[in-house]
Amino acid sequence: APGLEQTTLYRYLYKFHVYGFLFLPFLYNVPKNSISRIKKNFFHLYKPYTFAFIILLAANILLTKHSPSIPTILLAYIAGNEPLLNAAVGARFLWFIPAMFFLLILRDSFLRNKRILIPLTVVSMSLLFLNRFYVISFYDIYKYTILGIWPAVTYFGAAVILRLIIPYSNNKITRLTYVIVAIISSIIFFLTQDNSYNYILKYLVMFNNEILLLFIIFLAIITIAKALTSSKISKIFEYLGTISLEIYIIHVFIYNLCLFTFIKFDIPLSLVSGIFALIITISLSVFFTHIAKNTKAYKFIFK
Repeated sequence: APGLEQTTLYRYLYKFHVYGFLFLPFLYNVPKNSISRIKKNFFHLYKPYTFAFIILLAANILLTKHSPSIPTILLAYIAGNEPLLNAAVGARFLWFIPAMFFLLILRDSFLRNKRILIPLTVVSMSLLFLNRFYVISFYDIYKYTILGIWPAVTYFGAAVILRLIIPYSNNKITRLTYVIVAIISSIIFFLTQDNSYNYILKYLVMFNNEILLLFIIFLAIITIAKALTSSKISKIFEYLGTISLEIYIIHVFIYNLCLFTFIKFDIPLSLVSGIFALIITISLSVFFTHIAKNTKAYKFIFK
């Protein structure tokens, strides 16, 4: 059944918000890569991944009365890519966790090595443009990759560039410029959804909607957050940052509950219902995370 992902708001948010979480680790001090570091990242990310995978698998079997084969389940779990996850558990969102895992390996391995970093960034940015301009199919290649390798390599270059830009974005004029450009870019996105443009204008619109939004929204949010370091708003950002993985896992279950409720009561899937679902989803995710954070189950899965 069609979901909120068919709405303009969802498409807008999905242009940048998930990828923003991939970029965040590049803003911090980068530790040297080691086997112990890789193991630590693996258990931190794959415990909630495994928990969510099992819950989704059970729900998919109960709701659809269809049990995927054992090889399909195992391959989906190991590969962690959207097509296989969708086939096994009926949901694609878990792709983010294997992608984050492999991206952290790339970050810790190459961010200090300029001889490899520069060509890898060029290759990564080339893949990003080719993918976002639909020259190559992200989805078709993705189904043959494992451990989030494809999205990690594709967005590595963008993360590196943002890491280089942000230290030079501390003055008020730069922050204001980011905010203004982000607003203009967002307006252009919402006004250009019919895709009825000539050849040149079509690619300018695609550049705005597929590339500029990805960078400018992240820059605007991060530089504003850094400017509010002594305020209560900054403390809210810091708190949300500490539970971002939990919010990501929990919010998708609540999102699907919202979707089921909307369909059950014939509520139109529109911009208004999308904003309402977003507010409810994030609020409840934060609430449930807050009340569960001291339980043994929570600490076992997320810590």
